Amino acid sequence: MGRQEPWRHWGAYALALLPLLLLEALLFWRIPFPLAHPFLLPFAIAMVASREGICAGAGYGLFVGLCAMLLGHGSSMLFLCSLVGCVIALLFARGLQQGFWGSFLGGMAALLLLSLLRMLTLALFRGLPFLALCSIAFPEFFWSLPFFPLVYGIYLLPARRTHYCKGGLAV
Repeated sequence: MGRQEPWRHWGAYALALLPLLLLEALLFWRIPFPLAHPFLLPFAIAMVASREGICAGAGYGLFVGLCAMLLGHGSSMLFLCSLVGCVIALLFARGLQQGFWGSFLGGMAALLLLSLLRMLTLALFRGLPFLALCSIAFPEFFWSLPFFPLVYGIYLLPARRTHYCKGGLAV
């Protein structure tokens, strides 16, 4: 393995995040979804955390949290996305399979966990009512699920092309 192999590998993951960021920043805000917009970034965290392990999942979660913070999701996303990356990688390390359905379950878990953590953060630190936050989080969850196959396809390309897998599970 050469020196440029990890850079190419993580660069491919960073490039795979770009279409999701463009979808969220440019397209989803223009489409009138009822009650909430889809949130695809937890799927990205789950895809990388499932393949790369706990530390890499936390690091990629931190990177995704930075991007989410720049998109306007709040500064707490740095810590929350990193925590979600750790938890999802731990689920996959404990026996969740890496196929489509395992990744779908991991993505759903990441989306639910991140939504719950965001709701708790907003309820505790900003005093917003928890039930009102639930009325936003549930539609966001259901609008996000149909986009999972797209995210899975996008993140399957870097995993197959780079063949670098240090500390994670092979595809």
